[in-house]
Amino acid sequence: MEIQKLLNDFYKIQKQYQTKGNSFNFFQFIEDKFWKITETKHSRILAFFLNPEETHGQGGTFLKLFLDKLEIDTTNFNQKEWRVYVERNNIDILLQCKTISIVIENKSNGAENQNNQLYRYWDSAIYQFHHKNLQKANDKNFSRILYLPDGWWYDRKPTEQTKERPKYLPADEYPEKLNENIITTWTYTKEIKEWLTECANSISESNIIKHFINSYITYWSKIKLKDKQYMETLKKHLETVEDWKNLNEVINQVQNLKSQWIADFEKEIKAENPDNFWGAKYSKGFPYDFRWGVQNSGWNDLCFIFYPSNYGFSIWGKNFYKVRENYKTKFEEIFNEDFQWIEEPNSDYAMFLKGDCFEFDEIDLPWQFHNNAQLVKRIKEVITKYTNSPKVVELFKTINADPKE
Repeated sequence: MEIQKLLNDFYKIQKQYQTKGNSFNFFQFIEDKFWKITETKHSRILAFFLNPEETHGQGGTFLKLFLDKLEIDTTNFNQKEWRVYVERNNIDILLQCKTISIVIENKSNGAENQNNQLYRYWDSAIYQFHHKNLQKANDKNFSRILYLPDGWWYDRKPTEQTKERPKYLPADEYPEKLNENIITTWTYTKEIKEWLTECANSISESNIIKHFINSYITYWSKIKLKDKQYMETLKKHLETVEDWKNLNEVINQVQNLKSQWIADFEKEIKAENPDNFWGAKYSKGFPYDFRWGVQNSGWNDLCFIFYPSNYGFSIWGKNFYKVRENYKTKFEEIFNEDFQWIEEPNSDYAMFLKGDCFEFDEIDLPWQFHNNAQLVKRIKEVITKYTNSPKVVELFKTINADPKE
């Protein structure tokens, strides 16, 4: 098997699906010409449709259709009672009313399951929401986790480890594993497509939102077709068992190269002022989360964060949304030269780096780490500048000490 010939065939498939003329697709156009639609952006698109207060002008129609498809009782549905949050406490999308809490875990770009991830989200957004009422937290009529992979592999389910109780939670208060009844798996290419089709059918032909929805549906349909062509092309190139072995060896070496590039990147961007700030990669199991916080602070305290699929380089802190308006003026006073305030009242993200768009998906990241000199240079410049600022140290310590209640 000739690797270059395989790559050339893949390039041909990519070119075939580029946006042209009568096949114009808004979302594909954005990806071709501007930036990758990352997992976070897909979350924002879905949240736009789900939020009754958004500018689509359809009120709670789309949300009600979504709840109906989830088999949540909508007999007494009142759109004014529902709230839609994006990236609250790292949860991709959170839907809540007075009695119901729904977590949506978006895996549109194939991200791996983190350790105890679904359990942690269940605890913070469902179990605590129901004031530790285990009966309600395990009742799918009041509590739900929607697991949402892309649809390229229909049998893809949450792994067992992501449903297990973290060791730091007491066994006498928490079950060993999540109740499977509250976990629902959909895919973009089936259930989301079906729901969006219902949404499009609910509005008139002349409504621009209908065309926006249909464009998003088509975008996902093209991704599925393209993936099938990749698979068929790959099969044609794998003619012998030696081809299979060689390809797997290439895959293994690519993984080794990725790990090396990530490790090199981590060394390059350590905190420039270790007396006041620490800098480290958050998790070995999730290699694309780099944080810088004031000394003696924890992982969830206010920090500079490079989480490339979500705002790129930004300032974040768990539960910051509870106090963000109290500190907006101070943030803009200190960081306005380099950072932009995020106008999302329910977001734990405060600001993101202006100008330089360092928002990449997981496939591109290792390549960017190794080959994008501007990325390393810019991050080091910003970290050096602000970790040496007494005002920044004071602000971070003040916010970390704020009870956020």
